[in-house]
Amino acid sequence: MRHHLRPHAGNRTIGGDAQRPQHRYGRAMRRRLFIAIALASLVLAVAIGWRDTMCVSMTSAEVPVPGLTRPVTVLHTSDLHGVTFGDGQAHIARTLDNTHYDVAVINGDHLPSTDAEFTPVLELLDVLQEHADVVFVTRGNHDTTAIMNALTARGAVAIEPGSIPVPFATDAGALVAMSSVDGGDLPVDTTMVLALGHYPLSDDAMRVQAEEWATTTLYLAGHTHGGQVRLPLLGAVWAPGEITPDGRRPGRTDAPNFFPELHGRTIAGMKGGGGVYAHISRGLGTQGIRLRFLVPAEMTTITLTPAS
Repeated sequence: MRHHLRPHAGNRTIGGDAQRPQHRYGRAMRRRLFIAIALASLVLAVAIGWRDTMCVSMTSAEVPVPGLTRPVTVLHTSDLHGVTFGDGQAHIARTLDNTHYDVAVINGDHLPSTDAEFTPVLELLDVLQEHADVVFVTRGNHDTTAIMNALTARGAVAIEPGSIPVPFATDAGALVAMSSVDGGDLPVDTTMVLALGHYPLSDDAMRVQAEEWATTTLYLAGHTHGGQVRLPLLGAVWAPGEITPDGRRPGRTDAPNFFPELHGRTIAGMKGGGGVYAHISRGLGTQGIRLRFLVPAEMTTITLTPAS
């Protein structure tokens, strides 16, 4: 009788058994690599968030102004929201170092709430007064008459709707600061208007008003925080809307407020041309949560340069 020998079950799986440990090893390595990348990304995100929230960056911009006899420097910031950068705002003082400006502007939201302490913004004012000939302040949506009075009592010049134009850098030309929300009359032969307000105006709203003034106009605003949190490729997650020509402010839940840069909005930095410009400050503080991401706290040096 012929006996047929069947291969032992183990013989069929020798190759598979040899490959399985390698397969398991490969999966383990991929898992470790994924965990390492995730941890590194988390550490990087925390580092970026800490830097953007706790440190103040300096940016710069230029605006050509026909009729100036010399360059004029403007330090622009906004939206402190009661935040401190070291004792007595020492980090801001170190950041400014030995620089000096013709004018500094704090564009509102000095407080995070109506019952907050005044100390942080008063300390910021003290620092800016050491670096600028004059400090203009505007009222934000979180600010009270009491904080505006405290700032003016400490030497700031408040620019409010209805206030008269305030001259500055008078040796460089006929430059005035005034509110951005009420197109009042200008002195004769005004060289340039610094139009101040907490809320950004839409391009149409700026154009309508600037046509009345018929001179170089630089609008300074805040309020957006630059979005406060940005995502790669998508930009800012949310930022409040602009004031329209009829004076309307869009609701907080309006669609263009979400991922506003995808809707073509400028929510930080300089824009404009042809004699009408706007700079929107990313500001210093935060709202909601104490976090900035890819939107550093900011102060901006704007140089007004003589132009023909």
